[in-house]
Amino acid sequence: MGNLNPQAHRAIDEGAATLERHRKPADNLLPAADKWAFDENVTSVFDAMLENSIPGYADMRNWVTRLARRFVPERGGVVIDIGASRGDALAPLLAERPDCQFYAVEVSEPMRRTMQSRFTGRAVTILADDLRYEHSVFDRPTDLVLSVLTLMFVPIEYRARLVNRIHENLKPGGAFILVEKTIQQDPLMDAIFNEEYYRFKADNGYTAEAIHRKKLSLEGVLVPLTQQWNEDTLRAAGFRHVQTFWRAANFCGILAVK
Repeated sequence: MGNLNPQAHRAIDEGAATLERHRKPADNLLPAADKWAFDENVTSVFDAMLENSIPGYADMRNWVTRLARRFVPERGGVVIDIGASRGDALAPLLAERPDCQFYAVEVSEPMRRTMQSRFTGRAVTILADDLRYEHSVFDRPTDLVLSVLTLMFVPIEYRARLVNRIHENLKPGGAFILVEKTIQQDPLMDAIFNEEYYRFKADNGYTAEAIHRKKLSLEGVLVPLTQQWNEDTLRAAGFRHVQTFWRAANFCGILAVK
């Protein structure tokens, strides 16, 4: 199973042995794919996949909403969500701030269709911009930008430029909320966290085959960096206030204020 060490193998096998006690995640049934893609199959099981793959997922979503509402005025605010997927980060803000303008950037057509159905008649503009090249969404002063589990899918060579563009576009006092999967700077810590992460997924009903298949499909597609790299990139872009607000194993949430 790739570069997994014996401890990780045991963690996966132990968790897989408990499958009869757990609901099998729907994405165990996804067909094999050479490379990960946010296609119809992934879109259909996306919510369950995130809940079963990310430690403290519901808590993270709650904190994103809590912090986000602090930076969006009651009327006339502008919010941009890059990599909006099904619109889960925007939905609670839209319910609380119906007189604001929301922009959802999502390159996946199945995800965009889901949002179009979900937000019919609402003040949400859905865009298909490829964030490697297209930054037209940042042509307006913005109160809040969200990037929830998105930047890690952008090739590394484009990330700093994208973060710079986000900073330039924000109003003074505006905020950027970034949630990312990370790697650890210390190799031992990285190995420990990865082993426990595979155990966590197995405990949540993923088979060893599904874990291995997904790991291979994400190679070269999802490229996490260290929490320190993300914080340094935010500060280099000009953000004056940068603080981690949530962390669970390999995942962290960072609030950056202009």
